[in-house]
Amino acid sequence: MVVFSILYGIISYTFSYYGEMITYLGMTAPMAIVALLSWLRNPYNGNRAEVKVNSIKSQEVIFMFLLTAVITFVFYFILKFFHTANLIPSTLSVTTSFLAAYLTFRRSAYFALAYATNDIILIVLWIYQLVQDAKKAME
Repeated sequence: MVVFSILYGIISYTFSYYGEMITYLGMTAPMAIVALLSWLRNPYNGNRAEVKVNSIKSQEVIFMFLLTAVITFVFYFILKFFHTANLIPSTLSVTTSFLAAYLTFRRSAYFALAYATNDIILIVLWIYQLVQDAKKAME
């Protein structure tokens, strides 16, 4: 994930997707390192190939969503300041990336759902870029 984050950050920068770049280099890569350490420290029944799943209590869920809302709000203005292409989908990508990273770190079984949601947003984001590039090529 760390290597992917670096490569994806570079690609995102070339398309002015600064939100993607900031998210993957500044949040996803560091969280992947922290999550790896957390997972290595919590093997399932001593088996290092599996991780002990953590249950997140309702108070933590509330905290997670409040923190996600704050991150989303702050990043919207950061991305707007940098004139990020496709601002709303880019902001939503930050939101789902943060949720995925948080849930991965906390070893929640729901981390995959957050990553799948982020993947859908990324597919929409890059299809939109493809359409924009095709329109420019036709002009």
